[in-house]
Amino acid sequence: AHGWETWFSLQYGQDVSRLQCRVANQPIRALRSSIGSVVNAESKAAADLARTAPNGTPGSKYYPIRRATATDLKDSRTILETLCGEAGLDCGKGGQSVTSSNS
Repeated sequence: AHGWETWFSLQYGQDVSRLQCRVANQPIRALRSSIGSVVNAESKAAADLARTAPNGTPGSKYYPIRRATATDLKDSRTILETLCGEAGLDCGKGGQSVTSSNS
């Protein structure tokens, strides 16, 4: 009597299992230049966030996305700087220095 729920679940599971998403290959980028790009984007995002009121203005609708962007870029910079340190490179604060400690 109520077997259609199981059938529906199984059909849905089969349909979901056939979904595919093409993976876009990412180009290889230099670690130091990536840090520099992230630092520049982070400072722009922080400036945008500073100009945006959290509420009470028409521009406030952009506050959540600008806050998320600033936070994401800060986290990305931290990760890249950690990778740079683990690779034994002296990327400096924000990718300013380009000397290698392996030289």
